Amino acid sequence: MSPLARLRAFIAARNEYRRELRRTRQLHLDPVALFIAERTRRCPGSVIPAPLIYREYARWSEANGTFVRTPIRLALALAQSGYRKRVGNGVHWVDIDLLVEEPR
Repeated sequence: MSPLARLRAFIAARNEYRRELRRTRQLHLDPVALFIAERTRRCPGSVIPAPLIYREYARWSEANGTFVRTPIRLALALAQSGYRKRVGNGVHWVDIDLLVEEPR
């Protein structure tokens, strides 16, 4: 491998490491982002009412001992995560699925 190719590989690996570090740090500092990472997944075609997502978030937050943020804060975090909302006959989030924990 040439020195230039090794340098490019090193830079790519470093940038990937930094992206992962930022994502991990964000999850550690932001409970809403952690909820989204742990309890949602992309599911094309799925539509879920916003109140249902918020109800699950509030349950998760209380179970994990974190302060329950407002529905607006959850909506902002969902939008930042790339989810789209649809308004009409209530607010719904599109292409998202909830991973609901089974009761013990």
